Amino acid sequence: MTTTIPKYTLEWILPFVRESCRGYEPYKEFSFVAYIQNLWTALERANTEGIKRDPSRRNTPSPSPHTDFFTNEAPEGLRNIAIEALNYILSVGLLAPTVMDTNLNGLRASHPYFITQRGADWAASKQLMPEDSAEYMKLVKQLVPALDPIIEQYISEGLSSFVGRHYFASAIMVGAASEKAVYMLGESMCGALKDPKGQKDLQDFLNGRSMKQLFDFLREKLEKTIDLGAKKCPIPYPVHEGAIAHFASLVDAIRVQRNDAVHPQNAAVTPDSVRLSYGAFPHALEKMEKLGDWFKNNPASI
Repeated sequence: MTTTIPKYTLEWILPFVRESCRGYEPYKEFSFVAYIQNLWTALERANTEGIKRDPSRRNTPSPSPHTDFFTNEAPEGLRNIAIEALNYILSVGLLAPTVMDTNLNGLRASHPYFITQRGADWAASKQLMPEDSAEYMKLVKQLVPALDPIIEQYISEGLSSFVGRHYFASAIMVGAASEKAVYMLGESMCGALKDPKGQKDLQDFLNGRSMKQLFDFLREKLEKTIDLGAKKCPIPYPVHEGAIAHFASLVDAIRVQRNDAVHPQNAAVTPDSVRLSYGAFPHALEKMEKLGDWFKNNPASI
């Protein structure tokens, strides 16, 4: 049974490319034929339309100058996007071209690539890739069914920027989405506070857009409440589990990604740092939503 004919896009094929690169040893050479062989094998496992094996090559020893597939019978769009994906992972440093041992100007003909350590880490990761924007947004909406439309727009535009390698713009978008999530948590917490002074201070921080004071207030309140212990903490464990770490990841996205992108003298925005922020965001947002819902349903409880 085959799947429906896919739309051949970089976002669609990159998860298959990552799967096909798993197990490559960093800095060990491999050929273009090996790239296609492993990629077509991954596509075959997914029952992708147009992937056909060549039965005559079933017992061919490896390595071979040919793949085990009728590659020329695959749709032209699929063949083209496979080449585009190879050039993409080369351009972002996940692969690198090899050179002759004694001639740095000459590329090897038979073994033209090796996977970098960054590339091996990327291939081994199971987190959704920012490049796979459709699946990424699908996960976010599964985790947070009532997704705030402003957060959705920030993240959607940030993912598009990441694919286009506009990393500063992408960093600003995930930072802005994280800031929105933190402010929403603060608004939810207001009614859950018992102390009138605490309510007033928190409202002042929200109204005054005092980000550092807001972050410090929320973190301190979460830490004190959760550290009361299982018997005394009013927030159920499934709601607060990992909350402080997830909150810290959002604050990190705001401070490191967005603020460093807005202030170019910091020059700290890198593709890897932005990728990490997007990797952490969906589950951090889910945790903030769970906390916020609990605060709204339990007034004057903390």
